[in-house]
Amino acid sequence: MGTGIYIQGGRHVSIKDVTSNNCSTAVHIVDADELEVNGLYTKECHKGLQLDNCWDAALTNLDIQTKNNDGNFKEKLLSCLIRSLINEKF
Repeated sequence: MGTGIYIQGGRHVSIKDVTSNNCSTAVHIVDADELEVNGLYTKECHKGLQLDNCWDAALTNLDIQTKNNDGNFKEKLLSCLIRSLINEKF
């Protein structure tokens, strides 16, 4: 049980229609610009998608069911988005 897809560095990275079951991290991307993830389906993974230092990312058609799905994923994602917008404006 490890990472399904790991990408480090790159520009115009595109990932389409990935399915991952029972892994620690389905997709882990580090230092990528102009990233597109279209169609990521995970089940029983600890982390569905992990982005580190990725800019200009388009994320669509995500169906992420984590192993410890306690309902906090959407709240954490919204919190990060709000923090990013506040930092951008001020």
